[in-house]
Formats: sequence, C-alpha cells, structure tokens
Amino acid sequence: MAGEAATMKRAGRAGAMLAALVLASASAHAEPPAGVDREGLAKLLRQGAEAARAKRWSACVDAYAGALSLEETATTQGELGICEDALGRNVSAFLHLSAAMRAPGADRTKEPWKRFAVSLARVAPRVAQVFLTADPPHAALIIDGRPAGRTEGRSFVLEPGPHQIAARLDGYTDAIQSLDLKPGDLPNIYLQLRPKPKAAPPAPPLPRPALAPKTAQAPPAWYLPAWSPRGAFVTATYLGAVTTLASAATAIGLEVDRGALRSNLGAGHACGPAEPSPRPSAPRFATVRRNFKRRSV
Repeated sequence: MAGEAATMKRAGRAGAMLAALVLASASAHAEPPAGVDREGLAKLLRQGAEAARAKRWSACVDAYAGALSLEETATTQGELGICEDALGRNVSAFLHLSAAMRAPGADRTKEPWKRFAVSLARVAPRVAQVFLTADPPHAALIIDGRPAGRTEGRSFVLEPGPHQIAARLDGYTDAIQSLDLKPGDLPNIYLQLRPKPKAAPPAPPLPRPALAPKTAQAPPAWYLPAWSPRGAFVTATYLGAVTTLASAATAIGLEVDRGALRSNLGAGHACGPAEPSPRPSAPRFATVRRNFKRRSV
C-alpha cells in the first residue's frame, strides 16, 4: 500500500508538472500574432510536452522547433533547449536556454525559468564561449570555413575541439587564428586585418635626353693654323715638295715621249724610210758587182 501510494504521489507530481508546463506554454502563446495558425501552434506545443514527458527527445525537438517557427517566445525556446540538452546538442541548447533566460520577466525561482536555469547550468560547462573583436570591426566572420555573420564585437559558442576562425574584408588580407578549445573555455580573440599593398602605378615614360649643343673640338697637338708663321712655313714646304714632284713627273713623261718619237721616226714614217733595207750578204753583193761591171763594158 505504501509503495502504491508513493507511485501515485510521483504520478501526481509528474501530472502536475506536465499541467504546469502546458499551462505555461499556453499562457505564453495565449495571444499569438495575427496570421498565426493557432490550432497548429497549440497542437505542436501539446506534442512537445507529451514527447518531453515520454523522453522522446527527438520528437520533442521537432515539435518545439515547429512551434518556434510559428511564434518565437522565451518559453518555447527554453523548452526546446531542454530537449536539445537531453540529446547532447550542447551548442544549440545553450543558445536557446540563454535566449529564454534573457527574456524580460524571467525569474529563476519560478517555473518554467527554474527548469531553464538548471538546464543552462548543466550545458554551459560543456561548451566554449569565444569573445571576438576585429579591426576593422565590420569584417565578415568565417568559422571552420563557413560564414558566420559580422565580427563586430560579438561572442559565439563552439563545441570543444580544434577550430579555425578568420575575418575577411575586401582590400585586406585575411586574419586567421587556429584554436583548440576545451569545455568551459572563455577565450578572447582579437583579429587584426592588414591592408593589402596597393599595386604601384606604372612608371611614366622617361623624357628623351636633350641633344647637347655641338661644340668645336680642340685641334690635335700637331695641327698648325695656316695663318701662323710656322704654319705658313710648313705649308710652303709642302707646296714646294709637291711642285718638285710634279715637275719631275712631267720631265720623265716628256723624255718618254721623245724616246717614243725617235723610235717612230726611225721605224718608217713620212720623214724617213719605211723600213731599213737589210744589209746584203757577201755572196749576193759580189754577184751584183759582177753584173754591174758587165753592163759597164
């Protein structure tokens, strides 16, 4: 009997907790914004509460995520964070529970905030919270190769393990830092982006060198002006030598011409015999002489 009473007591407490959960969710969603499917929202909230009671955490996450897509409230975020905590989705659970605890009117001593606070205290030591600043502050944030918004003095939650954090901005070189985070780490990261060196403008064409004015070159040392006494003497000497050579050449030419004329006169021209008669040989001369004597007789 005592065991049955304890069992009934625990069942009553569970029923009361479930009822409180449903009532809290219903109160939070009592005035949904215009255009929201009220029946669908209420159905998703009931399904999420029933799945949480049965510890069907995947169904619980699906139901509350669907309700959150219809209407974003602090209680829905907190209930979703509790289900994610049970599944080991530490980062998303931390984000949803933190958002629920930051809502106006959150009281850790009352339900459902009391349960949210307990779950958040359990999840926080499992993750690492990184506080990031960058210069320039409006650079794009990239975590493990995936875009993550802007860097402007923000914090974000990561699972423990190795990560690569980078900041990127046009006209700057990427600032990259590698981290090996441990559970509960709270590092402060500063990323300094350096401007890319600007390409040097093309060099202007070199000006054409101006032509140097022509200057009279100094004469060599051996040069003597013709109007100087020594130059006049040297000039007269050269002219005399040239005249002598020309006269000698002329005399030689005349002598050659005279010799040729003499040879031509003796060789048979109008002024001399055409050709010298050969001297008769002795026998022929004797014959001529004999004949001459005969004619004389």
